[in-house]
Amino acid sequence: MRGLAIHRPTSPIEGVARRVVRLLATGLQQVWRGCRIARWQLARQRTRRALAQLDDRMLRDIGISREQAMREAEKPFWMA
Repeated sequence: MRGLAIHRPTSPIEGVARRVVRLLATGLQQVWRGCRIARWQLARQRTRRALAQLDDRMLRDIGISREQAMREAEKPFWMA
């Protein structure tokens, strides 16, 4: 049974290319993570805006007061 073969770069260019690809993949992961966070924060902002627009009857239906709704709606989007 043979072990896993380790591929070693045959030229300096191949080693550099592998590092560049690794750096690009890491960068793309960070960009994707930032996009997910931004979508989540925008959804939170839309939800808070919608909460502020509910009438008193609707707020009673979900079990919160006008004051609680306004307190939540006034929070910045980055605060949980």
